[in-house]
Amino acid sequence: MKTMRAVQITKQGGPLELVDREIPVPKAGQVLLQVEACGVCHGEMVAIEGHHPRMQYPRVPGHEVIGRIVKVSQDVSGFELGQRVGVGWNGGHGEVTGLTQDGGYAEYMVAYADGLARIPEELSSVEAAPLLCAGVTTFGALKNSAERMGDTVAVLGIGGLAAGGEMVVVAGSGEPLDLSAAQFLNGRRSLKGWTAGFAKDSEETIRFSVFTGTHALIEEFPLERAAEAFARMMDSKARFRSVLVMGKH
Repeated sequence: MKTMRAVQITKQGGPLELVDREIPVPKAGQVLLQVEACGVCHGEMVAIEGHHPRMQYPRVPGHEVIGRIVKVSQDVSGFELGQRVGVGWNGGHGEVTGLTQDGGYAEYMVAYADGLARIPEELSSVEAAPLLCAGVTTFGALKNSAERMGDTVAVLGIGGLAAGGEMVVVAGSGEPLDLSAAQFLNGRRSLKGWTAGFAKDSEETIRFSVFTGTHALIEEFPLERAAEAFARMMDSKARFRSVLVMGKH
C-alpha cells in the first residue's frame, strides 16, 4: 500500500493533524494530482467548523491547489500525464474542494477533470496557488462590477461608499448587514455579492496575472508546518499569503 503525508481535520472543531494516508485512486471523471503547492485560506474554517450538510470527517482541507497529473481515468480527455493544473473552491461535479472532497493539504489528491484549470509555465506553482481562490474572487468581482478601464477602485476589509459607488462583497460571515434603504437612495449606491468562480474563471485570472505581472507576496511553509501557517493567517500575521510547498523543509 502506497502512502502519502497529509494534513487532515479529524473531527468537527478539531486541529490540523499531520498523518500518513493511503494515496487516493481516481474514479471515473477524475485525475490524480501530485500536489506541488497549496494556498492557506480562511475558507478552511468552513471545513473545521463543519458548515456544510455534506461535511464528513476526517477531511483534508485546502482549495488553492497546484499539482501535476500523474494518473488519468480512461474517460477523461483534454488532460495528460505531467500536465500542471490547478483546483479551486469549485472542484467540478458539484463538489467543493477541501470541504465535500479532500483538498490540497497533502502530497496527492484526486480531482474531477471539469474542475481543473490549466497553469502556464510562465507562473510558478507557488505564485499560482493563491490565484485559485483569493485571486479569482477579487478578479471576478472587479470584472463583473460596474467599473471599467481607468476607474479607481479600492480593495479593503471594511468601509463605505462615496456617492454613485458600488460595493461588491466577496467574503463575510452569515450575520446580516446593518444597512438602510436611505443609504442606497441618497447616494445612488449599489451592493452585490461575488464568490470564487469555476475553472475557466481561474484560467482567466491566471492569464491576467501572467500578462500584467501581478503576483501575490508569499510566505512559504512545508506541509508539516501547515498548522503554524494556518494560525499565522488567522492571526493576520501572514505577509501576505501563506502557501504550503510540498518537498520544502
